[in-house]
Amino acid sequence: MSVRSLEAQTFGEPLTASERVAAGLAALVGAAGHLALVTAALLFFAVVLGVL
Repeated sequence: MSVRSLEAQTFGEPLTASERVAAGLAALVGAAGHLALVTAALLFFAVVLGVL
């Protein structure tokens, strides 16, 4: 078994350029969503604890 076929079996076929772009955009949207949730949570607790 060649290394290339072992990689294909383990990781699947390599992504195309459009799939890489879609995955990158999905990662950016996910990261932005997490940042928004963390910011909202910090603001909420700051208001509840009377810091702001």
